[in-house]
Amino acid sequence: MNLENYKEAIYYFSQAIKFPVGKKALSVIFNLRGTAYAELGDYDKAFEDYEEAVKLNPKYEEAYNNRAIIHHNLGQFNEAIEDYTKAIELADKLKKKIVGAFALYNRGRVYFDKGEYERAAGDLTEALRLRPDYAEAYNFRGLTYLKMGMREKAAEDFDKALQLIPEYWDAYFNRGLIYLNDKEYDKAIDDFTIAIKLNPLNAEIYNNRGIAFSEREELDKAIMDFSQAIKLNPNHREAYFNRGNCYHKTEEYQKAIDDFSDVLRLNPEEAEALYWRGISYFHQQENEKSIFDLKKAAELGHDGARKFLKKYFHLDY
Repeated sequence: MNLENYKEAIYYFSQAIKFPVGKKALSVIFNLRGTAYAELGDYDKAFEDYEEAVKLNPKYEEAYNNRAIIHHNLGQFNEAIEDYTKAIELADKLKKKIVGAFALYNRGRVYFDKGEYERAAGDLTEALRLRPDYAEAYNFRGLTYLKMGMREKAAEDFDKALQLIPEYWDAYFNRGLIYLNDKEYDKAIDDFTIAIKLNPLNAEIYNNRGIAFSEREELDKAIMDFSQAIKLNPNHREAYFNRGNCYHKTEEYQKAIDDFSDVLRLNPEEAEALYWRGISYFHQQENEKSIFDLKKAAELGHDGARKFLKKYFHLDY
């Protein structure tokens, strides 16, 4: 649905609320209107409607789940957990396995955002017990296992998610990250390439495929991917840094300087970018600028900058 459809839906739900109907029916209307408001990003009105829905029907598990989503989006993690827990309890009593699995999945995501990975994995595992074909839960449990250092289990979950949904770009991307970290660059590139075909507007996929190409010293391909990531997200700090490193390797020092300058535009205190821009200035024989950057990097704790200043400029810093 587009924005106008949601606005139209809100109008009709608002008209329906005026009719004399029972509390349960009215709670459903408030819940639906709240969802339309949420899709428009109007969380205040969405929250008000979900509040009204649970007041009218305290056993309305879907409204608790939806209100919890608003809490989560607003960073109110404890409130979100409380509402998801209520939804889980009600779904269990009403024998609604699909609803319960969805609420468990969502509560697991909140625990993940809180850094409570064991609890997150527990909720996602329970969601999968209720709904064994829940590809999203496999994918997110895989991410959770990664945070817990359980790489093999994570890979198994991503594989399972892809068995269930062969065009699940997110799972290809996540599995590609495992391959990238394990230095299996060919496999990483394969997964990232599939992910790009399925979701060609995601800057992160291009950036990570660029890293894999860079590690294989295929710098032209890496530069193309980093450039695409920047095109999709002009504030992608990491892509500027990575492309700058590629330009430095190809001895295109001015281009490297430009990219490191963009990194510093986004984060003026990034010591690594200052260090590499300083080195690039050095290769351009712009020693005054080189010393300025290297000194600042050293002030920020960059040991390599201190050593470079000592070796090439005989400066103790």
